[in-house]
Amino acid sequence: NKQGLEGLERDIELQGRLLRALVPAPISKRLMSGEETRIADDHKAASVLFVYVPDVDEVMARHGETATIDWLNSLFAKLDGCVCSWTEGSRSSANRSSSEEGDRPALPILTKVETFSNFYLAVSTGEEEADGEDDEAVPLWERQHVGHAESAVMGALRMAEAARGVPRPDGQRTVVKIGVNSGPLCAGVVSIHAPRWSVFGDTVNVGSRMASTSAHCIAATHVQLSDATARCLLARGGLGRVRA
Repeated sequence: NKQGLEGLERDIELQGRLLRALVPAPISKRLMSGEETRIADDHKAASVLFVYVPDVDEVMARHGETATIDWLNSLFAKLDGCVCSWTEGSRSSANRSSSEEGDRPALPILTKVETFSNFYLAVSTGEEEADGEDDEAVPLWERQHVGHAESAVMGALRMAEAARGVPRPDGQRTVVKIGVNSGPLCAGVVSIHAPRWSVFGDTVNVGSRMASTSAHCIAATHVQLSDATARCLLARGGLGRVRA
């Protein structure tokens, strides 16, 4: 009957919204279609962005769990806003005419992967087509469209600035440590109940170390880049725009 169908449609829409809260929208569509039992996508060109929040244990010891959770929630909400605003801006750029944009393509979007304790992870993936002629001496991911590195670094700078506007429970401004690394990775969905979309590979491991060993972002312009990310930026002239 009509009421039953309407109830079913509401349930399906609710399930879709819940799934989109757990995984990116394109992945949720693939899961909802039921056509794929395993999702594990190789990305030959990508950049990972790690934000590390130092002193969480010390803050918790002094101000308690509730105040610490409230602080981290406010901080991660700000970082979510940076990811969303960059993604919306990138999509808007992609919709502009070529006369407005010139020959340079719009930058790839940033996608939040997860938060875990005092870490925030986002990723930007590049194109699958290599630029120019093949050069066996250069890694494949370096020969591909490397706008993913610029997206990750520009997003990181926004995050460093946004974090400074979030007060800690002790009233001090929040200072984070941020690292970016570029290279190939695999992205896939793990678990059936409460599935999680995550990224795997050495590129991710090095990105985590870039953040944990980075200097504190006392100045909003400090982000630690791996050599791989720096080469990607230089390959497209992005380093000058980032410094600007």
